[in-house]
Amino acid sequence: MSLAGVFEREYKINWDVVCDILGIKKDFIDELYTLTPRQKYFLLSLLNLDVKELTPANKVAQHTRSVYELEFRLKAGDRCAVARGVVSIKKSQGQSNYKKNLTQI
Repeated sequence: MSLAGVFEREYKINWDVVCDILGIKKDFIDELYTLTPRQKYFLLSLLNLDVKELTPANKVAQHTRSVYELEFRLKAGDRCAVARGVVSIKKSQGQSNYKKNLTQI
């Protein structure tokens, strides 16, 4: 990582280089720091499940419960990650008019 320029000094990270390598905006990294622990675990589950398209949020929540051993239920407060643009959630209406949350990064 030093050769790539990630570290400016021994313990100082060059976030511009990190963002270029990852192909993301620096604001995105700043937003990650504002997530609650619950939201971070949910995001980790999305990454672990390799979610690339809308997926039932309860499936991701189940993964979060089983892997991270959390008593995890989706709450309105979890929508903060959505508002920040880190995660997207969409309502889907099935054949029985049952609406479920779908989520993706």
